[in-house]
Amino acid sequence: MLHSLIESQLSGDLIFDWRPQGLRCSLRLPADVWIASGVAEPSVGKEAQVSNPMTKEARRVLVVEDEALTALALKRVLEDAGFVIKGPVGRVQDALDLIRAEPPDIAVLDVNLFGETVKPVAEALYHMNVPFVFCTGYQSPGISIESFEKPTVLRKPVNSNKLISTIETLLRNQNCVY
Repeated sequence: MLHSLIESQLSGDLIFDWRPQGLRCSLRLPADVWIASGVAEPSVGKEAQVSNPMTKEARRVLVVEDEALTALALKRVLEDAGFVIKGPVGRVQDALDLIRAEPPDIAVLDVNLFGETVKPVAEALYHMNVPFVFCTGYQSPGISIESFEKPTVLRKPVNSNKLISTIETLLRNQNCVY
């Protein structure tokens, strides 16, 4: 399980060194995988600040991810970037319950949740005009996304800076008045 997570999903290296005095484990991850260090606030002019009245602290991000370590990593990256996290949850019904209780400002959705697609969650968010991003390790999202207008899809492993940038862009575009 550890080899699968570290090597396949996170593109890292995991080495077990069994010594007489005990196990020594070396873990190496690429610098841009799930690390929020170096993320800086974008410099924005006064015009951009006025057009986006929602403060970053008020932005609630729903995290829907069934792999516990990935969910915790996502939560940490987003909290470190100043977002309030709803979840993480790993089941469709749990996500729907959270959405109904208090809609998030945006959501990060794993496509496959224990063999069930996240489509009901995406549809609920779509009808509530809540932006979302699909995160998947699959080549294609695995669900019919044609019903969603210009869906945003990020491939796992997701670079933390890319994730935060994508969320910021979706929130900024949602708050634009045309």
